[in-house]
Amino acid sequence: MTDDLFSAGFAWDEPDVSQSAATPVATPAPAAAPSVKVTASHLSDDGVAGVAGVAETEGQRLERLLSQPYVAVTATPVATPKTADFCGVEAGDEPIVAGVASVANWQRGIDLLRGQRCPAGANPKEWRDTVAAASHLFRLWGSDLFEAGWSTLDVWGSEPDPAHRRVDRLGLVHFVIGAQVEAIDSESATILHSGKDRLTYTRRQKVPGAVPLWSVAVGESRVEGAKGCALTRLPLNSPDCQPASGESDGVEMRERT
Repeated sequence: MTDDLFSAGFAWDEPDVSQSAATPVATPAPAAAPSVKVTASHLSDDGVAGVAGVAETEGQRLERLLSQPYVAVTATPVATPKTADFCGVEAGDEPIVAGVASVANWQRGIDLLRGQRCPAGANPKEWRDTVAAASHLFRLWGSDLFEAGWSTLDVWGSEPDPAHRRVDRLGLVHFVIGAQVEAIDSESATILHSGKDRLTYTRRQKVPGAVPLWSVAVGESRVEGAKGCALTRLPLNSPDCQPASGESDGVEMRERT
């Protein structure tokens, strides 16, 4: 009896199942499967039906996933100096530039002045007097000037080329040579000359081009002149850097072309 039923066609259900299982392969959807990123959230949306394959076939599930809007998951750059440089984002403070106002930086500048040779283009005697005045000014008034808000160029501003000085680039230090400061405030300094004459130095916007005095000391400019100091940058105590007996301290200079 069983053989008769089998021969009657009940066993033909199996080919039908195989044919229905193979049907999704013929659809175009699986061709795009390699580009699909299936995440845990996608799988959880399928529920039991998606896992068991009861309500939809694998091909239908992939087709449904492809039809959904896909949001790419990208890592947010961490705000580190390296990633900030890569992204063009400011990270951290800018490095401290030369000449920034601080008592410590001014002290380093004065120490540099004391150890430098006579710069090219400078009158030897005037240079020695300027260095002495700078040391005296810093020792007596350095902290007060800084606390009053004076900038580095307000106090130590100088002409880069000592042979061509502009008054509107000169800081306070150039006006206290042979004089003494009596008082300062946030806007001006009172200077006593010769024990009786008083000069008020007012802070003002300097024209572009001024540099701190210690930058002049380490400059690389070269000029021609009568004194060995201007040509050789010899130490201040070198005989060749001193005015000859009977000569004027003035030095005629011209730029080397």
